[in-house]
Amino acid sequence: MQGQSVGLVLKSPQGREAHSMYATVFTDLRQAFCQNVHKMPILKMCRRRLHSTNRPTEISTELTQLTCLPDSCLEKCINVIKWRAWARREAELELKTQARHVDNPSLENLLTELDWLLEDNTAAHIDAGTSTLSSYSKLSSDCMNSSWFRYGRNIDGSCLVSLRLPLEQLSILWKRRLVERVPLQYLTYTAHWRDLVLFVSPAVLIPRAETELLVELAMHAYEKYQRSDEDEEMRALKHGPWLELGSGSGAISVALAKDLKFEPNPNSPRLYAVEVSPSACSVAKRNFTRYRLNDTVKLVHGSWFDAFNDSENMKHLRFAGIISNPPYIPSHEISLLQPEVQHEPVLALDGGVANGTDCLRAICQGAAQYLLRGGILILETHGDEQTTFLSKELASFRHFEKVEIHRDYANIQRFVTARRI
Repeated sequence: MQGQSVGLVLKSPQGREAHSMYATVFTDLRQAFCQNVHKMPILKMCRRRLHSTNRPTEISTELTQLTCLPDSCLEKCINVIKWRAWARREAELELKTQARHVDNPSLENLLTELDWLLEDNTAAHIDAGTSTLSSYSKLSSDCMNSSWFRYGRNIDGSCLVSLRLPLEQLSILWKRRLVERVPLQYLTYTAHWRDLVLFVSPAVLIPRAETELLVELAMHAYEKYQRSDEDEEMRALKHGPWLELGSGSGAISVALAKDLKFEPNPNSPRLYAVEVSPSACSVAKRNFTRYRLNDTVKLVHGSWFDAFNDSENMKHLRFAGIISNPPYIPSHEISLLQPEVQHEPVLALDGGVANGTDCLRAICQGAAQYLLRGGILILETHGDEQTTFLSKELASFRHFEKVEIHRDYANIQRFVTARRI
């Protein structure tokens, strides 16, 4: 073990704040770190404690990989502070170079992303004097709300930080963000959305803030089912399965399964997630595994309702709710999107020619067949024009009532809901 140190690869399941339950584990690890040797009984005990806590399984696996990090992954705090200053100068220089472009991110937004990048890359803080190992959140709370790498306040510059990637590799990622305009989420393979930490890749769309409201609409409908009088139709809605179409990363399905507290049942899943892209299915499966939802959410590979039409085992299914954030950008607008969006999969963006409603209309037609009586259809759209068009389209089907338009955080008409008659 000479020349190496025990490090803890830590990825918090609760956004950017690590759980306090890691404190006991860190205390136990301190002994192993101070003696600079693998104490197998201590490490096994840590693994048992980490596995026994209620957290996503994949994150638990990452946490229990107590690896011997090379010296290049241990940096003095002062070096991280200096690196951030360099990264800021690079951002300022790149913005000046691209000043003629109107769709550049602001310096303020870039610096926010820079701090997120540093937070995600910081595995643990190691006090040089006491060899105390503590989580990133402990370090940041001690140092004025994550400002230690911005200002260096209250920090001994000689103390060590355990990094997932050395600063040289972090520099490459940061340059790609600035020059190639690759979204930060793709560089870190991580998207923080609602209270979730999701695995993402260029195979899937990055979850947007406004899509959180799609989940809120579903939760409101579900709660209304639970409060309604108990008749045969309402019992079917209370206990019926839900369906997400175009699952992508699985973000919506994960949020629904967690917030609606669906019970695991591999023989009768409460939620089905349909995705046509095999690569996106792999991402969604990873997130379902991360949040222990493999017995709650059934991932189905296929295009919209074809997956059910072609299956003898599933064609009989009827759903209490159908929810989707499908591709809705008109084909002729794809090339005009900002550079960051150009890195996202066209399959998840392109809604077809004309007004971009090809996928939305296909979902509406299929929902008329697959929704239970009284079931709800919840759709995200491109904005005012599409919501107006879609509400008229649904009314013309004569299978829906209570067609409503809902606004997003920017007061744009973004969502359409309708009830099956």
